[in-house]
Amino acid sequence: DVRQIAALLDDAITEARTIAGGLHPVTLDAEGLTFALRELAINVSRLSGISCQLDCPLPVLVADNAVATHLYRIAQEAVNNAVRHSHATEITIELTNVAEDLVALKVADNGVDLAEPPKRSGGMGMAIMQYRVRLIGGMLVIDSGPGRGTTIACQISGKSVT
Repeated sequence: DVRQIAALLDDAITEARTIAGGLHPVTLDAEGLTFALRELAINVSRLSGISCQLDCPLPVLVADNAVATHLYRIAQEAVNNAVRHSHATEITIELTNVAEDLVALKVADNGVDLAEPPKRSGGMGMAIMQYRVRLIGGMLVIDSGPGRGTTIACQISGKSVT
């Protein structure tokens, strides 16, 4: 009984840490966004069974933690939309430095395009992503078409990017 209780407590502690990490997913260092996106991809693959990976060949540093957190939440919403609605088998999160002070975040899936969405549940995901991008002075582009899934791309520039 004691072993079973200890195992249940260990599981509860692990779950509490996971929840707490989701409340503030990006650590305060400049590389926190990359780490958080890598964890997002791992968790999505594990929980959904959909292949999700982070493509970030070179370090991308975002000095402003608020900006990094908004970028993470944009990626999280795009990934959640792909998992829930696209019938995708693969999702790729891409984070790159396009120029010295320009960061690009892209989430692409190989599922159905937005022209063929399942019945909408009144979700506000796209509006929230656009709101977050405006808050950080970025630009959001949504590209979707038959046979090529959906890509949500965001670019930001400025002092928050190093």
